Amino acid sequence: METNNPNRPSGWMLVLAFGAVYIIWGSTYLTIMIALESFPPFTLSGLRFLTAGLLLTGFCMLNRERIPSSRAIVQISITGILLLFFGTGSVIWVEQYLNSSLTSIIWATLPVWLALLNKITWPGNNLDLKGIIGLVIGFTGVLLLIGNQNGLNTPSNSNILISMIIAFSGTIIYAGGSLYMRYKLAGTTPMTTASIQMIAAGLLSLLVSFVIGEPHQIILSKISLNSILSLIYLISMGSIIAYLSYVWLISRISPVIVGTYTYVNPIIALFLGWSVLHEAISIQQVIALLLILSGVVLINIYKSKTLNHDCKNVARYGT
Repeated sequence: METNNPNRPSGWMLVLAFGAVYIIWGSTYLTIMIALESFPPFTLSGLRFLTAGLLLTGFCMLNRERIPSSRAIVQISITGILLLFFGTGSVIWVEQYLNSSLTSIIWATLPVWLALLNKITWPGNNLDLKGIIGLVIGFTGVLLLIGNQNGLNTPSNSNILISMIIAFSGTIIYAGGSLYMRYKLAGTTPMTTASIQMIAAGLLSLLVSFVIGEPHQIILSKISLNSILSLIYLISMGSIIAYLSYVWLISRISPVIVGTYTYVNPIIALFLGWSVLHEAISIQQVIALLLILSGVVLINIYKSKTLNHDCKNVARYGT
């Protein structure tokens, strides 16, 4: 008979954590668009991540959490740069040129990249026939999306192409960083991990911001209240609550299953973009989204059994 394990994630904690990454992250596509009205992209990323990281560091100090070794700090910082600077940061940058709906559909491909990189990097994670078919269907949706000409905030073809490349690249890098964090990082709590990651990504974002002269673009008198409220939301809900939930989940559950939050994110983002920002949604986008999500479902069918298995394992991070 199994004994209760204090490190095993409880059902209600899993529900709350998945709820955070499902719903809150779906709404951040909208709030990023609003915040960009007053803040340049790297400045916005830097303020968001650095502030959230410092707040989490304060919580870690109050909880008297153990300080990681210098080697661990470097490793965690690298994952933070991959996940937040290149991953989430790419979302912020491309939303200058792509609307929130299209950007969220691109990020619906995350489980596809997670499954593919999981197999390539850790060969023991084999895809069955359903998984392979899922990859093919998912990539079909990607190709259809690339050919879409709606959901653009700029008439410049060069900006469109660059934004699409950066959006997909950011998703792939985010998948790689998630897998590295899952399999290679151990010994620190989710809060400590997230705080270090955010500080690293925030500092690098602000450095890039100053190098390219973004501070000169900010006009204090023209910063809107909506942009400030959106930044506060991104810091508190998007970075602290939702990202901390993601870090906690990725240490306990199969990364491909954690990546299923992209089932819900595009639906929320599309609805908010349509209802608040009056973004147009084309039939081609809807078909691309359905193909991508169909592929993701097939990919995760073979992985679904690992959810109960992972929940029964002893977690590497404390609860």
